[in-house]
Amino acid sequence: MLLTGGTGSRMKSDVPKQFMELRGVPVMEFSLRAFCGLPEHLRGGLVLVSHPDLISRAESISANYRPHLSFVHIVNGGATRHVSSKNGLSALKQELTEEDIVLIHDGARPLVTPQEMLRLAARLEENKMAACATLAAPATETLAVAPSMDGEIQNVPDRSTLFAIKTPQAIQGKYVGRFLASPGDHYTDLISWCLDEKLGAIMAPASESNIKLTHPGDLPMLESLLDR
Repeated sequence: MLLTGGTGSRMKSDVPKQFMELRGVPVMEFSLRAFCGLPEHLRGGLVLVSHPDLISRAESISANYRPHLSFVHIVNGGATRHVSSKNGLSALKQELTEEDIVLIHDGARPLVTPQEMLRLAARLEENKMAACATLAAPATETLAVAPSMDGEIQNVPDRSTLFAIKTPQAIQGKYVGRFLASPGDHYTDLISWCLDEKLGAIMAPASESNIKLTHPGDLPMLESLLDR
């Protein structure tokens, strides 16, 4: 599943970030390439979650990739990431078995690789007691806990126990129904929902290039990583 429902407000651009271009290619297209780069027997289909006003544009970009996937469903996103994930998984549920693993990726992370996706899926496949998994990277800076930038620092946690969560994230097919039935839309990602449900969640290492396009300065950084 590919989440591309954002409007890119933090980019201060009239063009949503998933449609901005890296070397002449729309950002979301890089993620489509990664999904299509998975081995054919593991590739399956794809649900693309789009902003309602941008579905035709998403359809146009994804058209060339349909022959490489079992199916492509394009659905409306929601007001929050959690609602968008629910919309996407609802469209996917009829295609799933309990043994399947669903990858949920943020279309604003264009440099994800098929190898990362395979590593994540394998990690969850090997750990049947876990419901969800995420790509993650060790924290590289010391972090402070405080109520706000103006507030007093309350704690400086041990950096060795902190990890930056990336995407894709993964969920076992047998838990998708439980995810869809959960109330509320405040969860920021799959892992926060998983922990709230008292289910097991694990990690797999992300690559250094798995960076999210969030601010204008991220574009040249991503372009420089394409040369590596």
